[in-house]
Amino acid sequence: MAPNIVFISYSSRDRQEAFAIKQLLEANQTKVWLDFFDIRTTVELRQELAARIRQANLFCLLLSPNAVASPWVHQEIETALAAAKDGLRILPIILRPCSIPAELDNIVGFDASDGLEHEAVRLRLVRAVCGEDTVKDQVLLDSAQRLLLANKEIRLRAEAELPSIADKIAPLAARPFRKVSLTIHPETLPENPNIILELRLVLDTLFHGAMSFFIAQYREGLTWPAEFDFKEPDFTEFFLTDRPRIDVQFKWFDRTIPLHPQIDGTDLKTLPAIFTLEFDGAEFKPRGDLNLPQVFEVPSLETLAKQNSHFELIAHDPSAKSASYVPAETDIEIDLVGEVEQQGLHLYRSRTTPVQRIVLGSDYLRGVPNAIRGEAILQRYLGSPPMIDRRAEIAAALEKSEFQSEEERRLAARFRFSAAVLARFRTLHRDAYKMFQEAAELLQPLVLERKPVLEDASLMYRSCRALVDIWLRQESFQQASQLANTLGAVAQGIKDSDPTNADYRRMWADTLLVNAQIHAKLANLASAATELAEHVKTLQQLHAELPTPARRMAMLQALTNAIQCATEWKIVDDVPVDEWKATLKAEVGESVTEQLTRPHSPEELPAWLQKSDPAGWPTQLVESDTLRYSLRIPKRWNPEPEMRGTAREIEHVYRGPRDNEWLSITFMDKANAESDMKNWVDTFISISGFPVVTGLKPPPELGRWNYLGRQPALAKKLHADEAHTYIGTARYSGAQAPTLGRLYIVMARRRNFAWKFALCFETACPDGTPEDRIAKQDHVRAGAILGSLRLDQAASSQATGN
Repeated sequence: MAPNIVFISYSSRDRQEAFAIKQLLEANQTKVWLDFFDIRTTVELRQELAARIRQANLFCLLLSPNAVASPWVHQEIETALAAAKDGLRILPIILRPCSIPAELDNIVGFDASDGLEHEAVRLRLVRAVCGEDTVKDQVLLDSAQRLLLANKEIRLRAEAELPSIADKIAPLAARPFRKVSLTIHPETLPENPNIILELRLVLDTLFHGAMSFFIAQYREGLTWPAEFDFKEPDFTEFFLTDRPRIDVQFKWFDRTIPLHPQIDGTDLKTLPAIFTLEFDGAEFKPRGDLNLPQVFEVPSLETLAKQNSHFELIAHDPSAKSASYVPAETDIEIDLVGEVEQQGLHLYRSRTTPVQRIVLGSDYLRGVPNAIRGEAILQRYLGSPPMIDRRAEIAAALEKSEFQSEEERRLAARFRFSAAVLARFRTLHRDAYKMFQEAAELLQPLVLERKPVLEDASLMYRSCRALVDIWLRQESFQQASQLANTLGAVAQGIKDSDPTNADYRRMWADTLLVNAQIHAKLANLASAATELAEHVKTLQQLHAELPTPARRMAMLQALTNAIQCATEWKIVDDVPVDEWKATLKAEVGESVTEQLTRPHSPEELPAWLQKSDPAGWPTQLVESDTLRYSLRIPKRWNPEPEMRGTAREIEHVYRGPRDNEWLSITFMDKANAESDMKNWVDTFISISGFPVVTGLKPPPELGRWNYLGRQPALAKKLHADEAHTYIGTARYSGAQAPTLGRLYIVMARRRNFAWKFALCFETACPDGTPEDRIAKQDHVRAGAILGSLRLDQAASSQATGN
């Protein structure tokens, strides 16, 4: 007899299989309770799960390595075993090979490891759950026989085709790999955030050692324990960005290189985190008398096979001071692909599918002597699995305003947010406003009606913040004030949901500053003073709790900005300016404090826009009639620009001898005078994480970043209607040792003409360096270039005097 109610217990990482079983059983007139759909957010989770289990007739436990490691699943097992004394039937369903919990000894389970996509597996599962009468024996036997025949056919086809696949990759197998891509599915990483994974490529046991990719889940200040000797990532790399909260470091001998992810926040395909690393193929001598010279590349497949190279996946637990090999039956999903002649060859895959296991059992692959070469043949034969594109599904849900799950609602919000960013870039302000508003409304039940996850809270805050910014950029302060109240309520709710979360407190600090600026514009100086002081206090408290360089820099910027704002708004007597200055002096010295906090005249240009001629930095004139500019670049740079273009823009790029030396000039001749020019930079950052397209692989990563506002003096000098400036740093990785670049951006508009100048060169001044040192070493070099800037060819003769 079919059970009245089936309770499905599963790890959240097996959600896809749980949904498939729910749909299968409901199609056979069985009521299924699944927490993702049915749990009420207004009741305590633990009590709700226990009550639902006791109400069920059958407890289906989905088993996998993930589930076995989940404390929630173990708790549900205990509850189910207690309820079994009152008649609850328990059915373990094995999704993938794993260590069966000891509590389930003597309980008969169901093996679904061949995959739920097979008809025979589904029929046997329905029969096991719903009873003998639901599936006819003849149908069941026929489908089981078809499964055996299908698996045999897969194996026989592979036996016939694998030799030709091996022949096709043979020419590539002799070439070393100069680029690799590490693909990580974040949702499959260990639930214990302390665990650090190491994917180790053991080249040999004597001469070449092992290349290692270390993978850690980002936790501010705690990502890398001291024994790993890796640089702790700054919170600025993750705060209010789409970057996956994972940090990856490559290490081989004494070479350590941080890897940076590709970011795509514009699509609704199921995209993992992808980290790339390029090798230069140069010879180097590692430190140590016994170390032999090495070539910085991944050896060819042939060499890897000759050296009997192999991969190991190791889980380090620093808190327990232990390390262990991850077993072959794992749910952790990590791939490493090498690139040769722009073709990818799989080198490693941590998790195998049922079809892959069938093909791996073929005689041909069992005869391949090296597992890495066998992996390359296998994956080339099977091809990459298609990405799940959910745009049509999400569009339909938005049209109906009906969402089948929280995940669907979350994806709908992401879809609206990405569309809003694009609309804002295209100056469709009304459309952007509407879609940012819809994104925030979609996220409201996930953020304000419960304790939110960080990704939801961050996206809702960004959506609300964008609404305020749209009014601010139009200088509509009254409307901005109304929305800022909403932003404040959102930030307050997020912060109160977890007062210990540093990112939530930073959102609150950002809100305070926004409100202070708006209230100052509306002459509500009492509120402005209160909010400005609370903004500074929040960032000071964060620094006191964890004095990292990034938190120190955020505190110093807050102090500097607050002192300047207090002077400009004439509220010096209402805020602790003397105390702020004393803190600054203790951190950076008196002379730097005076320089940082000195009010600047609107007619005064920043130092890096003032003409200069530093020693050792000779320049030459470059100019363009088409893009209507002239300026000087270093003589050692190539004076012939690379040219790129789209229907909207034309770009010139001048490059120096190093990757971190370049000048990008972008020109539009149909700019919208009503548009906010900041969108030209902000959109690039939202989509790619960097303010301009550099054409470099891997691309640089944005470090410290400041918008310096409108520059009336620069607009006057350039005969422009408006001008804006930014300054920051850029981190470069890749084949060479990591370097830091000083980044400057100037944007100007004259009627419907618009220019964006982005300058970068290598700097020896890391974030936190005193401003006077940066001015002496970097700003003078920038001034030799940007200080000579003129718009329109007719003015170019004025630049020749430098």
